[in-house]
Amino acid sequence: MFENTTLLITHYNRSASLVKLLKALNDYKILFKEIIISDDSSHQEHLDAIRSVHSTYNFTLLESKTNGGLGYNLNKGIDAVKTEYLLYIQEDFYPTDLFFDRLEEAHNILKEDPNIDLVRFFSYFKLPFQRPYSDHFSTIDFHFFALNNKQFHIYSDHPHLRRKSFTDKFGTYPVGQRPDKTEYWMVIKFLQRKGKALIINDHQSLLRLNNDEEGSTYQTNYWRQSNRFFVVWLRNLYRFVKYRFNYLTMSHPYDLKD
Repeated sequence: MFENTTLLITHYNRSASLVKLLKALNDYKILFKEIIISDDSSHQEHLDAIRSVHSTYNFTLLESKTNGGLGYNLNKGIDAVKTEYLLYIQEDFYPTDLFFDRLEEAHNILKEDPNIDLVRFFSYFKLPFQRPYSDHFSTIDFHFFALNNKQFHIYSDHPHLRRKSFTDKFGTYPVGQRPDKTEYWMVIKFLQRKGKALIINDHQSLLRLNNDEEGSTYQTNYWRQSNRFFVVWLRNLYRFVKYRFNYLTMSHPYDLKD
């Protein structure tokens, strides 16, 4: 049992996926001090489905009267965490049989190396500029002038382990933004504040996506999805300029102040 860790799961209208995640963690005997499910005003049938398994999985359900978006839902859940470490997983992932051992290794890394801010367990693509850190994890480097735009995504909302104090260094998430913009603002801020992250070497070995039953609750537009050559070329050029300009100039007025 990870006594010093809270599992935070964000949820919106995908209760079947959420239950599958809880069941898989339970089957693999991956237990935490507390499980917090931060819900963003899901439909009643999904809330009822979650409540129906409460006695089985013993979690804290944080509800919302209105849909505040990903940033609001994350901030709400993080504020409720009381343990030293926070494992964040979105409801549409579930672990493989390798997850327990790698999670334990990630905990040991954060305990021993205060320079590491984040340990990532999943990515859609292999990130550039990775250097071996341990047998199973690599450091993700950043090179401002390198052409590869994927290097900017050192931070991600994909499953990761971090300290509760992460917010002290990197602040809160923007509220009222689209999910992709919420993540992007944290990507830029993580780089500006010299965040250090590790990622599992085999970037899709620990968790699987569970979109078959319920699908995604967020759809991107043609500009983001198209694979046509001219669109891809323009998109990469636009991102090359935008990412670097934002890295140099973006400020973050949404950070909570004392």
